Amino acid sequence: MLPVRDLIRALLLGLCLWQSAAAQDLGRVPYAALYERFRPAAVLTQFPRLRGVQSVGSRLDGVRPTQIRIWIQSDDGRIEVPIDERGRASFPLTEALLQENPWVHSNQPQGSLQLQLSLELVLPPGEHLPYSEIWAGIEEAQRALTQLGPDYADGEVVGIEYHFADGPMKVQLDGASLALDLLADEHGRIMLRKDPEWLDGDVQVHFRGRLLAAVPRLR
Repeated sequence: MLPVRDLIRALLLGLCLWQSAAAQDLGRVPYAALYERFRPAAVLTQFPRLRGVQSVGSRLDGVRPTQIRIWIQSDDGRIEVPIDERGRASFPLTEALLQENPWVHSNQPQGSLQLQLSLELVLPPGEHLPYSEIWAGIEEAQRALTQLGPDYADGEVVGIEYHFADGPMKVQLDGASLALDLLADEHGRIMLRKDPEWLDGDVQVHFRGRLLAAVPRLR
């Protein structure tokens, strides 16, 4: 397990899947192994402002997420795992599949895939949000880290990092004694810190641009 100071986004990082001897062989792994890795996601269901995001990628150059196929060969038939263009996946996590423990297959070579479970915040439904909601999301993320156990409990959530896809890519903060414009960095990211003055000042947050993700920033 990585030290919590390195876990800015991921709960689990760099899990290499389907390790075997021959690199040319296609991969497979028991379902129970994936279920065990994804168990932290169950903690996040207790928090309405948080979500666990599964994603898959390749160690090999030139392999796009849309080229990756993963499926579960269960007794009830083949279950395809959806993977979008960003590599976000949706593995079914059920007790029935855990009891059956079928093979999970991939069309990629053995040992070439990486699976990641990320802690993110649910994106705001519109362009405007009271800062009190962002504060509440920071508090929920902190409680989630505590419940995830000692490997995470020492991490302090100091803010939320918003990732923009396009548009103006800026955040405006308005309050009784505050008017602030924040511009995204070269990677389209803006971090809103945990600030008691913004909470007490009834600050409103305005997002200008299309958001991709909101992730806790740890110290």
